[in-house]
Amino acid sequence: MTALRFPALAGLLLVALIGISRPQPVAADTPAPAGFAAFVDDYYAALFAWEPNQATYAGIHDFDEKLADLSAPNITHRADVLKKLHERLKTLRAGKLADDEAIDAETLDHAIRAELLELETVRDWKRNPVVYLGKPAEGIDMLMKRSFAPPADRLKAVIGRLKAAPQLLGAMKTNVENPPKEFTDLGLIVAKGSVSFFRNDLPAWAKDAAGKDKKLFAEFEAANKPVIEAFEGAAKWIETELLPKSKGKYAIGADAFVKKLETEEMLDAPLDKLLAIGEANLKRDQEAFVATAKKIDPKRTPAEVLATLNEGHPKPEDLVGATRGTIERTRKFLVDKKIVTVPSEVRPTIAETPAFMRTGGFASMDTPGAYETKATEAFYYVTPPETEWEARRKVEHMRQFNKTGMDIITIHEAFPGHYLQFLYWMEQSAQTS
Repeated sequence: MTALRFPALAGLLLVALIGISRPQPVAADTPAPAGFAAFVDDYYAALFAWEPNQATYAGIHDFDEKLADLSAPNITHRADVLKKLHERLKTLRAGKLADDEAIDAETLDHAIRAELLELETVRDWKRNPVVYLGKPAEGIDMLMKRSFAPPADRLKAVIGRLKAAPQLLGAMKTNVENPPKEFTDLGLIVAKGSVSFFRNDLPAWAKDAAGKDKKLFAEFEAANKPVIEAFEGAAKWIETELLPKSKGKYAIGADAFVKKLETEEMLDAPLDKLLAIGEANLKRDQEAFVATAKKIDPKRTPAEVLATLNEGHPKPEDLVGATRGTIERTRKFLVDKKIVTVPSEVRPTIAETPAFMRTGGFASMDTPGAYETKATEAFYYVTPPETEWEARRKVEHMRQFNKTGMDIITIHEAFPGHYLQFLYWMEQSAQTS
């Protein structure tokens, strides 16, 4: 339920765990000194230069004025950089590494191969418009909501990202062809949500951030206007041109799927074995549910019992308030049962998932990254149904937020899940700083 922002982020935990220096913004193909720590620095420096949003998320603010360049030539260049890094890593792994370095090296090996698989085989950059559409608002939203610098300084970085946004949308129109309809449908949601964000939410924040600096706000308005127009054009292009041509397959094929499992999940098993395991688990769970349904109401069928349980969900407009209730329930349970110490009274901000982030998930936790030393804001997002959906689809969406389902989501996202992990990380950072 918590979506990572980039495939190579699988290794980002290394940044918080191993004793390396802060990665410096260097050219990715510059010859580097030997040693595993130097390699890790170079890997993340190259990653952050390639994907500036990841740098901001991690708390590295050298790239806050930039957005990713997803032109086809630069994607090819990124693949070449990864291959060179992978060769360096192979050499390091063939030598003598400390035990903790060997573990981290294996993680990075998988991260590099996973990203290469994405760029060269799966190629979502050719078949998913969301790859492009989400980055401008996402990158700017991080600058708005995290107080790592004075608002006026963050606004200057916002202006830099605004100037880069139209080029990113242009790359989308050039690169994306014959996507699956599922991706195009999501792309339309993100594009329309981005129009609203740049037209309404961002200007309101920018006006406050600029304060009395009229020149700065005028510079913002001049940079923001082309972005609004670009997203309006992108939404129209998606709806009128891309959607009718969206005949591509969602499935990536057995071979690519097996490689994704191996590189991203470190799972090396034949598909038939995985299928057999999944079917056995499904059978066991179905039998357990039938037995539980009989205990709940022996006069009803299991399907009728399930329908009864699913109907106990809030209205879309009450979703945030209901989620807030689950925060208090799950937190209180941990404290009352003395399961784990909760090191802070601070709760995450609970809000609807911004429209430009609605890419198919129901909920997510957004906390500052490993290098962020000032901003502490955490956001627990829950996704309501889209207003234009038909009534039946809205009901189906909200059924996921039945009382038990909401508790499970909050257990995963907040207590004792991702948010509690973040609180402990903050406590540990304070003790070691």
